Amino acid sequence: MLLMKPTESALRDIKDRIAAALGIVDEAAPDVESKTYHLRLWEAAEELHRCADEILRILMRIKPR
Repeated sequence: MLLMKPTESALRDIKDRIAAALGIVDEAAPDVESKTYHLRLWEAAEELHRCADEILRILMRIKPR
């Protein structure tokens, strides 16, 4: 069995979180004026921002070949 590198594992985890946040965006987009959906979109945007920050932190530790 092949083991994933820690960086690959972290990026896959982030990818899954991004997919979940985009699912919320897709679900909430038709009724964005609703307080409930507005809050869910806000939380999804915050999660996407956290994911972007984590990707940048990972990239800053890696030296390209």
